[in-house]
Amino acid sequence: MSTTKKQNLTWSFDISAYRLLGRELITDKITAIFELVKNSYDANASKVNIIFQFDERGICEKVIIDDNGTGMTESDIKDKWMVIGSSNKRQNRTSPEPFFRKLVGKKGIGRFAIDKLGAYVKLSTQAAKQTSLNNFIIDWTKYELEEARQLKLFEDEDEKPLFTEINNEFWQTKSNKDTSGTTIEISKIRDSWDKHDVELLISELAKLATPMSDISASFKMFITALPYGYNEYKIENEAIKFATHSFKIDYEIGERKQEYLVFNEITKQIDTETQDYLSFGPVKISIFYFDKLAKSRFKKNTINQTIDGVKIYRDGLITTPFAENSSSLDQQKDILGLDKRRWSGFFSKISSRDLIGYIEISDEENPNIKESTNRQGFINNTEFEALKTFFFNQIGVIENYLESLKEDRRNETDSELKIAKEDITHVSKMLEDLKKIVPKEAKEDVRNITRNLKKLEKSISKGISDYREIELEKIRQENLFFSLMSLQEYAGEIAHMVRTSIGKITRYANFFYDEYPNPKYDSLYGKYAKSIYKEMMSLSNALDFMLSYSKSNVTFQSINVFDLVTDLVRIVYKDDLKEKSIKLKIDIDENIEIFHNKRFFEDIFQNLIDNSIKVLKQSPNLNKTIIIKGEAKQEEFVFQIIDNGPGIDSKIKSRIFNVFFTTTAEDGGGGIGLFSVKKRIQAMNGTIEVAPNPYFATGANFKITLPFNKQ
Repeated sequence: MSTTKKQNLTWSFDISAYRLLGRELITDKITAIFELVKNSYDANASKVNIIFQFDERGICEKVIIDDNGTGMTESDIKDKWMVIGSSNKRQNRTSPEPFFRKLVGKKGIGRFAIDKLGAYVKLSTQAAKQTSLNNFIIDWTKYELEEARQLKLFEDEDEKPLFTEINNEFWQTKSNKDTSGTTIEISKIRDSWDKHDVELLISELAKLATPMSDISASFKMFITALPYGYNEYKIENEAIKFATHSFKIDYEIGERKQEYLVFNEITKQIDTETQDYLSFGPVKISIFYFDKLAKSRFKKNTINQTIDGVKIYRDGLITTPFAENSSSLDQQKDILGLDKRRWSGFFSKISSRDLIGYIEISDEENPNIKESTNRQGFINNTEFEALKTFFFNQIGVIENYLESLKEDRRNETDSELKIAKEDITHVSKMLEDLKKIVPKEAKEDVRNITRNLKKLEKSISKGISDYREIELEKIRQENLFFSLMSLQEYAGEIAHMVRTSIGKITRYANFFYDEYPNPKYDSLYGKYAKSIYKEMMSLSNALDFMLSYSKSNVTFQSINVFDLVTDLVRIVYKDDLKEKSIKLKIDIDENIEIFHNKRFFEDIFQNLIDNSIKVLKQSPNLNKTIIIKGEAKQEEFVFQIIDNGPGIDSKIKSRIFNVFFTTTAEDGGGGIGLFSVKKRIQAMNGTIEVAPNPYFATGANFKITLPFNKQ
């Protein structure tokens, strides 16, 4: 094999670019290798080897990336390889035969991942149908020294040279191989590679492509790290075969129709329907759910893989490895917000620890779903928000289905326990009859069997009782969580308010202590005494509200809203309304039933009715009226509490739900009522708003929207 004379190879670019695009933009070594493997994919390789070589001390001294892709010619190396954002991939978006892959690299920054891994690189590459192997060496320490020299040399000048040229060794060797490909050999390794790091890399590379795609079959990855027991270990994604349930939606290009999931309330199954493309374009979504047993099987049968939620793939390859490379689930970025949902149905929500999912988009069909430059996530534009909304709607359908399965299992268990108890009771009766006719010598055996059956019957009865108690305890725990959720923000507000009120009370008390008695301060004594009383009342109201949670029964039950409101008006407000000449009309569908905490609902209606009575008491209107309207609309209930009082000034509309904001202090208003109403409605995953008044020229309309919450 002959070798050409070594020559100098130079690229012109900003001297700091190698660092900004390498070590600073590519934030970790796992992602650096990920980027180089993606380059092999773009090079039409069918195979890539990642090889770690260690010295006798067990320290990693070389990382080698070797592929059988298209390779590079001499002109490719000189004119394109180190050119940032070169137009080659942007103009040619598809690889050649036989794979015709959609290219994933655009910005031309993946090659700078080499600098993240090590300070010295030798690259050998041979293009298809070429007889020369092209070799070159880059010593990144030269760039570091030159950068430091320039920064020092020109630190006091306004203008600094933007480009420089550093010599890199280049040579060619004759090759008799009828092959193509590239080998990148990186040394002077910057970070150590232990077994955990290598296994984390395997885990991340397994997510490179979806297991359902052609890529998984046409692009094979292998890893070698002999001290850790890996010798050309094939990286595969085997996770989904252990899933309990799978859910998939696709789209139709010709008809421009998007599939979506719907939960069939009658069959208790998930169906698919279609609609027109949404603003973000068409998507494929595959969700694989793992119950407890499936997680156990998964853990026993997979190596270096995790159940870690939903990832987004563009043209078959994962989009955001920078955000996915933490081995700790708690440290991973929740790009879609799957684990950040704080809805009232917390206990029925699935998390990233329950599923593996793939959202598939494409460059061509989803141009406005864009990764951020540092690959840490996505640009938070309208299209990405719409995609997230669509995704969570699909997750909601799956959650409804899973909850129905749990309910079926609960009912089945309860039924089986009852049947078992009935069967044993029946057998016991048969044995009692049998004792009358069996021979004398067999009577003792029958009695022993009867005694054992009775013990078993008691055990099953206790099992049924315990099972029901566990179910009730689960409901109590969930209800307690809902109560705490509605108080969470309030607790922060109350803590701040308590500190503020105590501060005021302390200042006034100190004034009394220091100055009383002194006739010249008589007017201030009265003023400060009233202020202390006011602060004490605010504290008392706040604490009473918090204590109401601990005193109230948090058990959920089926509530007929018409009956609840009618009883509330009859028992609490009948005399007060008559005395103040206020008419109250109830227009609620008598069939509306809510499964929730009754105390919550009583408090909501009581606070809103109290508010209307307070404002109407001072109104000059001769026809004072409150209307309570409620109706079912599709998947939600809508309630309105309407009055014809003076209404709500637009200047304070945005503040009325704030804690301790009140316009009725003279009537005992403490500014807690509307705040508590809002928090309790939020705890039920509902909303409250001040809506236009549909019946009167003036007056307020509090509109409450609640989703169905079935038992």
